[in-house]
Amino acid sequence: MTSRGFALALFLPAFFALILTTTAPLVYLAWTSARRIELAMPWLSGFAGLGNYVKMGGDPRFWHSLSLTAIYTATTVVLQVALGLSLALLVLRIPRGQAVLRVAAILPIVLAPVVVGLSLFLLYGRQGWFGGWLEDNDVQVLFALPGMVLATVFVSLPFVCREVVPTLREIGEVLSVTESRVSQLHTKAILRLKARLSAARQHVSQD
Repeated sequence: MTSRGFALALFLPAFFALILTTTAPLVYLAWTSARRIELAMPWLSGFAGLGNYVKMGGDPRFWHSLSLTAIYTATTVVLQVALGLSLALLVLRIPRGQAVLRVAAILPIVLAPVVVGLSLFLLYGRQGWFGGWLEDNDVQVLFALPGMVLATVFVSLPFVCREVVPTLREIGEVLSVTESRVSQLHTKAILRLKARLSAARQHVSQD
């Protein structure tokens, strides 16, 4: 078997499995969304075209759900980037005890989702640490948008930190500075980094 045939033998099963598990359900959902389904009177079911979408666009519940999704997505992304970068810089700023900080940073990865949910209940439930204050001020965290944001950020923050720390460490190696000084980089250092990366790219292209 040639190398091309061996590569196809490895690629095609994974490709067809991906089609069956991801693309096919999406196509089926798109087709189903264009049909009228009457569970009580199945003989009235049939092709509806864009009628379902027009009806959905006139429903205020759809726009409310869409606005919540947009707020949730924007808030979680901003918090993940800000907190993940801050945590990565904190890890690099402390020369001693980095192992402990790294373990604490990736701890949410090994925690089961039920543990995360239980911790939120212990903190923000009615009998939790902040539950009484939240209830007195009519602030709802659990089963609401703030709880979703907190749970998502808590679970995904270690992934951001794990990606940022090696990148900052590599920047320190390129600029010939220690890890603790990476967080102190200023504009001139960034320009020097871009110049070195451009020179390295040109050197690689010439080779």
